[in-house]
Amino acid sequence: MKLLVKLKKYIHLYVIGLLLLIGTIFLFSKQDLDKLIPSLFEANFLLVFLAFVFFMVYLFAKSLIFKRVLKLVGFKVGKISSFRVILSSFFVSETLPSQMGSLYRFYVMKSFLGIKVLRSAAAISIDLIVGLMITFSLAATGILVVLSRGFNFQINYVLFVFMFVVMLAFFVLLSINRKVIINFLKVRFKNWVRLQKLVGEIDLSTNKFNRLDLVILGLIDILSAFIATLMLFTLGLSVGELLPFFSLLFVLPLIYILNWLPLTVGGIGITELSLSSILVLFGVSPLVALQIVLLNRAVRILAVLVGGVNLLTIKSVKIKV
Repeated sequence: MKLLVKLKKYIHLYVIGLLLLIGTIFLFSKQDLDKLIPSLFEANFLLVFLAFVFFMVYLFAKSLIFKRVLKLVGFKVGKISSFRVILSSFFVSETLPSQMGSLYRFYVMKSFLGIKVLRSAAAISIDLIVGLMITFSLAATGILVVLSRGFNFQINYVLFVFMFVVMLAFFVLLSINRKVIINFLKVRFKNWVRLQKLVGEIDLSTNKFNRLDLVILGLIDILSAFIATLMLFTLGLSVGELLPFFSLLFVLPLIYILNWLPLTVGGIGITELSLSSILVLFGVSPLVALQIVLLNRAVRILAVLVGGVNLLTIKSVKIKV
């Protein structure tokens, strides 16, 4: 009975996502709906394939973060093995609601690697915290980019970079002074015994961190954001549109944050609506914006298929303790 209830919930989320996607197509195609499908086939598919390669490189960069976090908590995993875990994690995130890829990584760490529950949860938490630091730093700057476009005033990109550095420095200082965060969490969750234990495990795990570790993790995450932007930029080129690369670099994290909300499965519909709106704000014609977001969805679906095949064939993860 519980399984049936969950299945209905998943179906509802898929339906909502598809309705949002269909609504986005009608909203942005307007009178050019008959031109949409033919225009998609006119795209440069060599560049579309290159965009797919960039997306796989993006996932590989994410796997390097996962690998390094595992190393910091006392476990060594090969690059290929960690990449396969992230591929499978991406498949789970795109096909189930609530970004359950993190839960899958937790399952791998507990079942395949034999890492204790609290240590696994601590490692996943550290991985997410580092990602959030970069994402929110870029997103905070992205809000300024969107406002400057929306109200039609020009701001030098140096200011964008400066704001990003200031926001990132704020999060880095908090991370270096982790005792402040740990003590806050302990007070906040003083009545939650399990969360207290998790916070204690995070404290123990981050004792092995030094500033260089944090810098390396941050740089890899920034590199992954750069690659994700390059993927979208390449999709723009495939339909003959030169997108503003650095503006997208700061704005895309806003869409990632929206996708974390469990409103649809894999962010379908939400991604297309928000990304199309931002591209139009940047001066892209609605039809071309729609072409780009649909090609972006096609690339992600192809990556999901690769992740699904990988999930079916993955049996173990090579590990050194």
